[in-house]
Amino acid sequence: MNTLAERMHEANVRIETLIWTGGIAADAPESFTDFINDELHECTQVLAALPWLKAWTDEGADADEVAMEFGNRDSVGFLAQLARPIPRDFSADGKSHSSSWGHYQLKWVFVKTLEELCDIAETFSEEVVERERAKIAA
Repeated sequence: MNTLAERMHEANVRIETLIWTGGIAADAPESFTDFINDELHECTQVLAALPWLKAWTDEGADADEVAMEFGNRDSVGFLAQLARPIPRDFSADGKSHSSSWGHYQLKWVFVKTLEELCDIAETFSEEVVERERAKIAA
């Protein structure tokens, strides 16, 4: 069995931001505030995992209040921003490609465990590759 680090490496996904929600009520990091203010409203996986957050998707949501709500609801886990380089230069059979970290896609997710994060990262990687492969085939 591969380690989590090996699985992430093989998926070609990195973690840009990792926030443990068990500690944000005490002192929410700036990355959490940015997430709540700028990105929460379009993060379907996070909103599906934490349906109570939908009430906070209005403009002007107070990140400190949202952080306190995590504590009140016992929603302990990880908010993570994943990154995956956009594949390009597919081989003729479409099975291999090149990519560069100069052009990548981001995705925020909420998970309870690092194992779950790795599973979602692998799926995210496959989705990015398939989307780009479909663009080339069209």
